[in-house]
Amino acid sequence: MRVSRGLLTTTLFLAGLTAAQAADYLRGAISSPTTYQGGMQRSQSYDWSGFHFGAVGTYSLADVKIGSSTQAIASAAYPNLSVTDQIGSLIHLNDFSRRKGGFAVFGGYSMMWDDVVVGAEAEYGRTNITGTSNIEPISRRLTSTDTGGLFDVYVNSGSRTVKMTDYGVIRGRVGAAYGQFLPFLTFGIAMGRVQTTTEVQGLAQNVEIQAITNAAGDITGYNRIVLGSSTANYRSTKTNLKGGYALGAGLDVALMQNVFLRGQWEYINIGSTKSGAVSMHTFKGGAAVKF
Repeated sequence: MRVSRGLLTTTLFLAGLTAAQAADYLRGAISSPTTYQGGMQRSQSYDWSGFHFGAVGTYSLADVKIGSSTQAIASAAYPNLSVTDQIGSLIHLNDFSRRKGGFAVFGGYSMMWDDVVVGAEAEYGRTNITGTSNIEPISRRLTSTDTGGLFDVYVNSGSRTVKMTDYGVIRGRVGAAYGQFLPFLTFGIAMGRVQTTTEVQGLAQNVEIQAITNAAGDITGYNRIVLGSSTANYRSTKTNLKGGYALGAGLDVALMQNVFLRGQWEYINIGSTKSGAVSMHTFKGGAAVKF
């Protein structure tokens, strides 16, 4: 039996239309056609505006600056001595680096104009950056610049431990959307809870050196006479909220209309050179939902 050319054409047209409709159904709403203007792709296939909440795993490369606080340590461990400042100049603390994992949760709101996305976010992160800088033992005779008295100073042991357990960031965000992809830059303020523990054990003795002479008046030796002593047994733990700043960049990738993945790098600096600082290069990866 012979099939007419018109029937064959009609059948092929309907089959093609059915296949196109099925493909559109499988692609879903995210893959609706995009338009172009001036050679640039426009992001009408995905709406990045609205509220979003998510979580990320983090990996931080952290550098901890102990701070220029040795005079404060000397004043606390050896108070009211005329050589306290000199003791502080003998104490040295070393900075340290740590590599730590953690997690963070975040939420925010974004607005979209054409391909430009602007928004704000708040993030809370947990980590465990901990390190100890040990004070080298000191045994030194010092002369008071005020009284001329002699002091034998000993620092038997000492250390400063810095620990940061959590932090928060409030950031602004600006990005350029390309369909399902949103590269972005961030900038904001940061705050971390930093615990500092300082310990010093030692002794400072005010001494007098008396010469021993023979009948001819020659010096044959010396006597060391202790006029007074001050025992250093100092330990202090302080927890402070320290402020700083945060800068970063990242990429969001939409999986569905209300779910996207996030990859991000952020530099966070908390504290100051004088009081101690924690700076982190943090790499994040996770997901979020959008409303």
